[in-house]
Amino acid sequence: TYIVEGEGKLHSLSSDFEMISREELPDYFFRATIRLRPGSTANQLIAHLIEQIQVHSFIESIPTMNDIFITSVTGRSGVNVGREIVV
Repeated sequence: TYIVEGEGKLHSLSSDFEMISREELPDYFFRATIRLRPGSTANQLIAHLIEQIQVHSFIESIPTMNDIFITSVTGRSGVNVGREIVV
């Protein structure tokens, strides 16, 4: 799962990716959480995105052991932001 921040209009995603959430920000910016479907890669996602928008931030969301424990006990998922690649 990746958190992407960018500028522009993200018209559509390939069937290789799933939009989990999207938040509109001021000045034509947005933040989206996108999940890769099996067989797709982060590089493919970046290539797909840069055809449509100006990417400002691309962050891989990696759950901690605590997040995994809480999810297994409560059934609710908590997302921890991990490695950040700023473009």
